[in-house]
Amino acid sequence: MFEKLKADIEGAREAKIESDLAMLYMLGDLRYPVSQDGSVLDMTYFGPLITWHLIRCGWRNDPEKRIIKPRKVTAKGVIKGAVEWVSVNEPDDPLADLPSMTMQDVQQLPPRLRAEALRRMGGPETPELPENPGWTVATSMRIQDAPDTTNDGRRWTGRKGVSQ
Repeated sequence: MFEKLKADIEGAREAKIESDLAMLYMLGDLRYPVSQDGSVLDMTYFGPLITWHLIRCGWRNDPEKRIIKPRKVTAKGVIKGAVEWVSVNEPDDPLADLPSMTMQDVQQLPPRLRAEALRRMGGPETPELPENPGWTVATSMRIQDAPDTTNDGRRWTGRKGVSQ
């Protein structure tokens, strides 16, 4: 009897560890997700809620199926912890070979990486480090005249003074 209880406790402990680890992986994957149209979503406040729900639904990280990974973004005015999503085949640090790069190689880098390379070599801040324009959303609303086909009264509004 004692052995069964001990095994049950150990199994529950392992399940909790596995679940917590899966939550950490998912929270990492929910940092600034990018949609098909390239827009980026700040999941700072929604990530933990979605993670909690999906882990309980059975979501688990599968590294074999991963095709993108997060890479830290360094730029002036960008929020701390910002990442860009790149192919898993891309290097974690696109400037890892900086010590062996020539100035011509550095000049051929995209503007953001060129500015970061110059900063790492002790150069001044340059205009190529883009300012963060902030998050923007294009508002879209469609209003249609449609008959109210349900007789749900006014209870659903939650307003005080409305007869229940």
